[in-house]
Amino acid sequence: MTKAAELAKMGEVLTNSQLGGRRNIAINGAMKIAQRSTSETGLGASTGYFTLDRYRLDCSATAGRLTMEQVAVTDLSGFANAMKLTCTTADTSIAAGEILGIRQFFEGQDVQQLKKAQVMLKNLLYLFMLKVMQTPHILVKFQILIILGLLDNSFL
Repeated sequence: MTKAAELAKMGEVLTNSQLGGRRNIAINGAMKIAQRSTSETGLGASTGYFTLDRYRLDCSATAGRLTMEQVAVTDLSGFANAMKLTCTTADTSIAAGEILGIRQFFEGQDVQQLKKAQVMLKNLLYLFMLKVMQTPHILVKFQILIILGLLDNSFL
């Protein structure tokens, strides 16, 4: 193989592999960074970034309260940290419009690989682990704001 062919092949490998661009668009997906705090109590009255960087707690009209912590993980192979939510005050009269959610916003530069400005979006695989002590009601929702409107997909 000529030197030019070797360099071209190397460029192709760099372009098509992990080194050629960020494949993972979830920043702090390993939950290693908690610059604000590693534990906050009494949460539930307001929306904000309280512990783990890039993860926002969204609350609306709930009387329930919780503790949010960055904790060490010992029972999940490949993971060192996790977010732990502990209910400290249960809301006994849940009304319409009450929510509790965790959001992570992806920045425009990180979602360019999804080709969001084109008619057909590229596939996106979002994996997460969830360990619960009781049966929860979980809604996973993806929203991608594009110039022409909002693409909204929800999965139960």
